[in-house]
Amino acid sequence: MTFFIAAAAMLYTFMPILRIRPRKITREMVLQPIIGVIFCTYTVIYLMSMYYSSVPNKFLFVIGAIFLLIFTLICFLIPLRNSHPSNVYLYLIGGCLLIEAILAFVYTYSMAIPIIASGVKIAICVHKTCVAIYYVRIEKVRTDIGYEGY
Repeated sequence: MTFFIAAAAMLYTFMPILRIRPRKITREMVLQPIIGVIFCTYTVIYLMSMYYSSVPNKFLFVIGAIFLLIFTLICFLIPLRNSHPSNVYLYLIGGCLLIEAILAFVYTYSMAIPIIASGVKIAICVHKTCVAIYYVRIEKVRTDIGYEGY
C-alpha cells in the first residue's frame, strides 16, 4: 500500500515538468527509450508471473506494478520532450526505482539474503539523491526566464 501511495505521489510531482514546451521528436530519438521500456515491462511481468501466487494482496500488487511501469516510462520519455542537461538524472531515477522495487520484491518473497537488502538500500540512496538533485535543477529551469532553449 505504501508503494502505491509513493508511486502515485511521484507521478503527481512530474506533472509540472510535462508542461515544459516539448521539442520535435523524431523516430531515431524514440528507439532507445522504447527498448528500455520493453525490457522493464518484460522484467516486471516476468516477476509478476513467477511470484503471483505467493503475494497476499494481488490487487495492490498489480496496481503497484502498473504504477511502477508508468513511472519508469515517464522517466525514460521526459528527456524526449526537452533537452535539459539534468535529464540524465531521470534515467537514474527510473532505473534505481526499478532496481529498488525488483530487489525488494525478490528479498521479500524469494531470497532473504543480506546482500540483496544492501543492494536495495544503495538503490534507495541513489534514487533519493537523484530525485533531489533533479528537482532542484529543473525548478531553476522552470523559474528562469530564458528556459526556452531547453
